[in-house]
Amino acid sequence: MTQVLERDAALTPIRLLPINSAADSKGSIHDDEKAREMGYRGGLVSGSTILAYMSRLMYASFGADWGVTMTSGPLAG
Repeated sequence: MTQVLERDAALTPIRLLPINSAADSKGSIHDDEKAREMGYRGGLVSGSTILAYMSRLMYASFGADWGVTMTSGPLAG
């Protein structure tokens, strides 16, 4: 069951091990070697993967309708 939070409530931490699905993209920022050349510790996880992880947190925190509308509820402007 999803517990919907009120505005300004703290989010419950969710720990995940990110998987870099684009790690084989040689020469890109997702490739460990190229990312290290650019000063990072390793390849960056793609934005679509980050969005998928964040969607889980948003669903757990704000309920199933969090992405349907932003005109009402805890995420409304």
